[in-house]
Amino acid sequence: MIHDLPACLARWIAPVVVALASTLPVLAHAHEHAPEVVNPHGDHQHDTRELSAADFRNPPANLVLWGTLAKTYVARKNGGVFTATFPPAVRSLDGKRVTLVGFVTQVRDRQPNRQFLVSATPILCTHCTHPDPAAIVEVNTKRPFAGSNEPVRVRGTLQLVTDAPNALVYRLNDSDVVTKF
Repeated sequence: MIHDLPACLARWIAPVVVALASTLPVLAHAHEHAPEVVNPHGDHQHDTRELSAADFRNPPANLVLWGTLAKTYVARKNGGVFTATFPPAVRSLDGKRVTLVGFVTQVRDRQPNRQFLVSATPILCTHCTHPDPAAIVEVNTKRPFAGSNEPVRVRGTLQLVTDAPNALVYRLNDSDVVTKF
């Protein structure tokens, strides 16, 4: 569960979510010559793949789109706990078996494991654009999963988390992962 996430993830995810609203691109200094292009990732690059129509072919009846979840309002209260206000369309999904399509981010060093994050966009590094808190779901699976660089479908019982210490306001429990669809 959320409180079981490693301390390193808890320290990482909360500031990332808070920084979302204040993240600004780094601007190059004005020079007479063309500005130097700086890789914001330092010495590494990332695949910037996004979800596409192909990722949603043959959708199951219980598929929930990220746009539905994104309608949730997440705010930080005094004391650092995040609180979520869920619209009726999202509240109606609480306790229901749903399917999401997204990118996996492992939260533990060992693999495979039974807990990870899934999001509408890849969560890659502190220099990358991070998803909104309403676009990240904690997934707890029935069987260990090694991860994937491609989008996956996860099916499980959606739990809404009103007061989330780590800004993770959605939890998908008793989940299965489908990598080929």
